[in-house]
Amino acid sequence: VEKEARFQVRRLKEHPSIILWCGNNEIASGWLSWGWKEELPKSVWDDYKKLFHELLPEVCNDVDPNRFYWPSSPGHSTNLPDSDQIYGSGDNHYWGVWHGGDGFDAFEKNVGRFMSEYGMQSFPELKTIKYFAKNEDLNFESSVMLDRQKASLGTGNLIKYIEKYYPMPRKFESIVGLSQIMQAQSIKKAVEVHRKNMPFCMGTLYWQLNDCWPAISWSSLDYFGNWKALHYEAKRFFNPTLLTLSEKDNSIEIFIINDQDKDFEVALSVFVYDFNGNLMMEKSQNVDVSPLSSEQALVIEKSILLDQASESEVFLHAYIKNNAGKISKANYFFTDQKYLKTLKPKFDYSFDDLNDLISFKIQAHSFIQQLHITCLNEQGNFSDNYFDILKGEKAEINFYPKHNLHSKAENIIFQIRTLYDLIEDSEPRLISFKRRGNE
Repeated sequence: VEKEARFQVRRLKEHPSIILWCGNNEIASGWLSWGWKEELPKSVWDDYKKLFHELLPEVCNDVDPNRFYWPSSPGHSTNLPDSDQIYGSGDNHYWGVWHGGDGFDAFEKNVGRFMSEYGMQSFPELKTIKYFAKNEDLNFESSVMLDRQKASLGTGNLIKYIEKYYPMPRKFESIVGLSQIMQAQSIKKAVEVHRKNMPFCMGTLYWQLNDCWPAISWSSLDYFGNWKALHYEAKRFFNPTLLTLSEKDNSIEIFIINDQDKDFEVALSVFVYDFNGNLMMEKSQNVDVSPLSSEQALVIEKSILLDQASESEVFLHAYIKNNAGKISKANYFFTDQKYLKTLKPKFDYSFDDLNDLISFKIQAHSFIQQLHITCLNEQGNFSDNYFDILKGEKAEINFYPKHNLHSKAENIIFQIRTLYDLIEDSEPRLISFKRRGNE
């Protein structure tokens, strides 16, 4: 073990992503809380002490003395523990959401100093599923789909979370897409709660980034590198300056979180719209944003916001901007999606083939939730995806293909869908075209 450890620490110590050395993942938790010590001899714990509290810290101190060593994640001390993770010290793994069946609001009540593991599953996109499954396999109980699910609670737990927050569609393809939106909203809730609680909480890492095979998993990138809804959402909730909206004591709290070491002034604008696009209320004010801070910018009683309509008929939209434009924006829905009285979205779209990318332009004629574009027969990622658009707004999305598509014989096929389309099992809008090539 010592020979291996010295080799690996020496090999990796110059890597820019190495922040600290961690001895192990969840072995202390397993011994202290999962019934291991009742089934295994005490010599296992003696060996644990030798490895993770004597040998490895000595190797790290010798080979890379300027980095910190942490025995086990989660953990609350560098000493040999006699109890499992403690909130308020060290790092924490929180799995009440997913394993425990807790709702997303439980993230509010389980905040540690560094949240180093939590997650929510989703399906990969249908293009990835069809890589390993035939059409007759496209149901949740097929042997092929069961083989691609390695979570102990299985796909049934994933379906349970979709049903908790959304009307359940019938089509397999719609449920696949809806699972990604549900996953993204789950982790968005977690990260925004963690960031809002700075400086008490100063770190958050969701599980997980990517996949080692095409599977149903907690990842935000599937096996082929396709971005799930979560990965697009991560670009937004990890923005250095973030606007976040949440409910507390029958009021809506608006926080501005700033991870930059500088102060500045922003204009905060708050609107209440109904789903027809009618403006019900608006409010604006200037806010001084402090460096490295999470501060409440505004609090408004729900009764004021819901003065003219019920919580299922309206939503709150807010943004902050400076002279350069909008920095961060957010929507808040007063109840779960399955209770909202949303309307069929109306929009026009156009596209341009710009050689190294394909540009889509969207003009919204109604409020649109979670508009997203998927390329059905080529790999690549989009500049943005899975986002809301207000009535009257325009949006532009660029597709960056992974490979040069000019020489392809067949058409490139895209589909445009919204959250409404998934819930209602509507047919997607399809775009099929032949690339111009290198004239």
